[in-house]
Amino acid sequence: MKIILAVTDLNGKNAGFVSDTAQILSLEEASRFIHSGALKGMCVVQGRYGNYVRATPNTDQKDNLDIISVSGRDLLFYANQTRHPISTPPISADTRSN
Repeated sequence: MKIILAVTDLNGKNAGFVSDTAQILSLEEASRFIHSGALKGMCVVQGRYGNYVRATPNTDQKDNLDIISVSGRDLLFYANQTRHPISTPPISADTRSN
């Protein structure tokens, strides 16, 4: 399984994830999948304010969470068709056709 979209909270911390198998995962669920080995290319990091998920460091930038992250606010704007998120490639109109 692989993460294809990460949703961030107002502070930019990853709060939810969508996998390539169309599963929606909370931070806790993603952590369990990472520890079990079912979720590839990710690691759980102990931060000052709790755990967070990040991509395993490598040379391929396409799978890093920063590239596939969208804020919850932008996701709602997109779903309501009130704003086109040009700065959010994971859900922009240009990438939907791919």
